[in-house]
Amino acid sequence: MRDDPASLQPPQVRTMQMIWGSLVVTTLLYPFVVVSTGRAAAAEPGPPALFYGVFALFSLSLGAMSLALPGLMQKRAARGAALVSGLEVDEAQRYEPEREQGFRDPAAARVERVFRDPQRAALTAARVYLTPFVVGAALAEAVANLGLVLAFLGAGIRPALPFFAAALGLLAARFPTTERVLAAFEETTGVRFPR
Repeated sequence: MRDDPASLQPPQVRTMQMIWGSLVVTTLLYPFVVVSTGRAAAAEPGPPALFYGVFALFSLSLGAMSLALPGLMQKRAARGAALVSGLEVDEAQRYEPEREQGFRDPAAARVERVFRDPQRAALTAARVYLTPFVVGAALAEAVANLGLVLAFLGAGIRPALPFFAAALGLLAARFPTTERVLAAFEETTGVRFPR
């Protein structure tokens, strides 16, 4: 098996894709739940007007946290995991031909750090990525839950639809792929997978 990113497929990535798919399907089902329970039309009296603003503000903060918090968690966990798991690194100089002048000039060299055992590093990267991914996806789905609660409080389906759409947008932005998992680990550790 070659050790390029396409051949490094940790099983945790498949698990993350299944979690992602289930959250997307659940969010897509929420409008059908609202309609099938007879809550599509606004009820009188509906929720207080303050609820709309509070729910919108709360969903904005949840959306921002779903984007920022996983990145912070990922950085801390990746640094610690790379140290604790004892991933070995090879260092090599790579020359950039456009900067060479005659003999190999040290200024044209760039030091590259590469994982010695990319399979093991890929498994570590996926383990590190899993928890922040789940936290971010759960926060994104919480936005849809706010829309569902608003609809069940008597607001109807129209005010709830933006919440469902925002949750789907937040989830769509974080579809887990092997390339994304490995790139996040490379960026955090400063070490890359062999290409």
